[in-house]
Amino acid sequence: MRVRVALGVALFGLLAACKPAAQPQPPAASPTPTASPSASPIPVVFEKGWPEFWRDPAHAIDVLNRTGARIGDYRPRAGGRVAESLPTALDLKATDRPNAVTIFVRGSKARLDTLEYRLDLRQPDQSETAIKSVGEMIVNAFRVLGLPGGRDAAAALPTGNDWTMSVAGADIQVRRAPAPDLGAGLDRITVTFTRPGASAPANS
Repeated sequence: MRVRVALGVALFGLLAACKPAAQPQPPAASPTPTASPSASPIPVVFEKGWPEFWRDPAHAIDVLNRTGARIGDYRPRAGGRVAESLPTALDLKATDRPNAVTIFVRGSKARLDTLEYRLDLRQPDQSETAIKSVGEMIVNAFRVLGLPGGRDAAAALPTGNDWTMSVAGADIQVRRAPAPDLGAGLDRITVTFTRPGASAPANS
């Protein structure tokens, strides 16, 4: 009996020795990554352009503020309503009298008449940088708003010349003029978008 058990154990060991060693399995293939979808275009807010922008002052101001405008309350003023932003300094160097842009919206309770970017140039040596920054501000905001004319106005800014253009739903004016309230020899640039049929406000 012991012989049979020993023989069985020996045969088992022999068979195990003759069995080929397990071959390493190739790693499981990783799934082929699917191509990521191309970047979607930036959704625009005013799909119908300027007419949609003009007809709802509260919504227009809210959207402008979402682009960083920081516009305050739309308050009654002589001849209508006005809201203005906090000034945004545009200089690369610290100063207590910076080149700064302020955004104004004007109109009535029912609709807007104008959107204006007013750039006060208190530091002439930094004016080129400030003008470029305002152009970029307009282009970036208008890309989200979905309004035409922003790139054209930005391109006209550095020329230093007065410029006008009309697009669907808005008349555009860029104007550079002396601003005695800022100081002798200093200028102010205004970029004004006006609803057709509305009167552009006098530059203040």
